Amino acid sequence: MADGAAAPARRPLPAGFWLVLASQGTSLAGNGIQLIALPLWVLHETGSVLSTGIAFAVQFVPIVVLAPWVGHIADRFERRGLMIVCELLSAVAVVGLIGAVHIGSVMLVYALTALTHAFNAVTMPAMQAIVISLVPREDRSRSASLMEAMQAAGNILAPLAGTLLAATWGIDAALWANLATFVVSAALLIPLTAVPGQSDLRGGARSTLRAVRANLANRVLVWTVGTEAAYFLLFGADIALALLIAQERIGDGLAGIVSTGAAIGWLITSILIARRNTRRPLWLIRMGALACPVAAVAFVAVDGMGPAALLIAAVLLGGVNIAVVSGASTVFQQNVDATEAGRIFAVRRAVLNGMLSLSYVLLLGVSQAGLGHRVTLLVSAGLTCVAVLGGISMASAAAARQRHDDDGLPIAGGPPTSDAVEA
Repeated sequence: MADGAAAPARRPLPAGFWLVLASQGTSLAGNGIQLIALPLWVLHETGSVLSTGIAFAVQFVPIVVLAPWVGHIADRFERRGLMIVCELLSAVAVVGLIGAVHIGSVMLVYALTALTHAFNAVTMPAMQAIVISLVPREDRSRSASLMEAMQAAGNILAPLAGTLLAATWGIDAALWANLATFVVSAALLIPLTAVPGQSDLRGGARSTLRAVRANLANRVLVWTVGTEAAYFLLFGADIALALLIAQERIGDGLAGIVSTGAAIGWLITSILIARRNTRRPLWLIRMGALACPVAAVAFVAVDGMGPAALLIAAVLLGGVNIAVVSGASTVFQQNVDATEAGRIFAVRRAVLNGMLSLSYVLLLGVSQAGLGHRVTLLVSAGLTCVAVLGGISMASAAAARQRHDDDGLPIAGGPPTSDAVEA
């Protein structure tokens, strides 16, 4: 039985999956270069922590606003061509962003940052739909872990490189680097075989609503996305708070070390998940919740000890994040039908990014109002732990009922077995 369980992990994933992985890894690395450098530019231009929080938050607004349509687009049109076009349009938008920085317009920077992420809002569900189309169901847990590991690996050096580039040669250098990654990302997708959509699919918002309604009966999905939403609302801005703490202590040039540490935490946790090909995603989310206040306390405890200590503490924060996100991603990949994947992942992403946008404004606003970065981080971590544990308890109960209804077949919240975890 044990040998049978290990066999899928040794089977090579499709070549097309690796092309998508390389493309999005390159693109996300470019976003990582800009991720911190640009909000720090806003901080210096305005002197406002809240304005800096808005600079983070505007990245996620298009994902929320466009959710009813981007998933429909990803499911209707040929996904490879769609991703290439969106990557190239993002490069054009970054050219405009460079111009906005030159004239010192913070509002235009907000608008063009949102525009680049509007194209990304289409790219991500298209990518998820391609992966689900290419990867056999029994290997999707492994592919989900590899995608999360790719995102972590791309961001290990990218945020620190961005802050160093901006500190040494100016914000323009970081933006030009991001532009180049969009072009490379598009080029990497060219050899990929076309992945057709459903050309007869009509009514963007209506088709998305139909797909959502069809999945509402799955209570495991409902409670999982609710739990994930609570996590992103209450703790989504943790890295921004940690960044501001680091910026006070070690300056702009090295502040990116916080995101580097978080990405290392993502990568280490992802590798462990991929190696074990975990069949207990709800358990993984629960462990992330319990580790949340531990990581926050550790980060505050090493405050003032220097860059190395901040890096190590940030690794813990990143490990918490990937535990929650990867666990939830696995639940969705195991429970969502491939024909609806683009729309469902777009809606899920919209919910989470809406919560993330609110988190940046809420937590940084509370911090600026007088609570302070450190106390805000600790309080939010405690509330997050309570909320996530409660939500996952409900998801586990729903999983138990679903196992019973399926005559005992294991599902996402079940114990580890040699069988595939499917709904």
